Amino acid sequence: MSSRGLVVLADGAQAAFCAGVVAQLTASGRRWGEAAAAGLAAQVALLALAGEAEEAARRFLRLAQEGAALFRPALAYAREGLNEGFLLLPDPFRLSGWLSPAALGEYLAPETALAGRVKLWLCTEDLASGQRGWRELTHGGRLSEAAAFPWGFPPAAGLWGGVGACAELDFPPLSSPEVDVVCGFPWPAVERPGLGNALLATVQRREEIAAALTVTRWAGQRSGLQVFAPTQEQYAAFTRRDGALLGVEYPLPVEHNAELVSLMVEFGRFVGAQQGG
Repeated sequence: MSSRGLVVLADGAQAAFCAGVVAQLTASGRRWGEAAAAGLAAQVALLALAGEAEEAARRFLRLAQEGAALFRPALAYAREGLNEGFLLLPDPFRLSGWLSPAALGEYLAPETALAGRVKLWLCTEDLASGQRGWRELTHGGRLSEAAAFPWGFPPAAGLWGGVGACAELDFPPLSSPEVDVVCGFPWPAVERPGLGNALLATVQRREEIAAALTVTRWAGQRSGLQVFAPTQEQYAAFTRRDGALLGVEYPLPVEHNAELVSLMVEFGRFVGAQQGG
């Protein structure tokens, strides 16, 4: 078994970046014997432990070809079930989530059979007790719990995860002395000019800031961590465009622009190649 550990943190569409990084690291010969994850990145970590890191990247590229349907708003699916001419005006206080839990379940279905076969810890929060922690993946349902995040996929069975749930936690219970930490959000956090005060964007911005600060805390407490994350310098080098700004162009987790999802996989490969040797 490999002595390296892997931590992958990303909500929603930002997991596409992580899939690119991990696939590139695998291509360069890295292997992991244990892992921890938060958000939709749990799928990336699970496939990496199973020796299928490239499949995670292919899944996101296929998702891009399908128009990033996983990240379509739940209301878009609801409208498809209505006859033309009806105006759908849901009560936002009763809307269970911005994205579709049915679409999430279908997307994660192929990976549920791997639950319990690898050493993977997932970050979740109990919405009744408020307790947060790292829970070992023992059944497939925990993938959906970990992937749920505020103003994204709704909680499953009273539990959700997402990168923000890591904010108060210690480093995952991994025994490996050397750990690769792959973040789907910018690290260090970057300014996001132009977002305004829209609730959906502001909440997700808050989650990624909290997660970035958490990674900074972990890095200061532990040696042997190598962090892979979007940075302004690497983004400028990747795009080869004057004036390319990570804080403006890098998407939030609910982005359902297929072209951007595909681009993030390639950006992740670029970062993995630059840092992974």
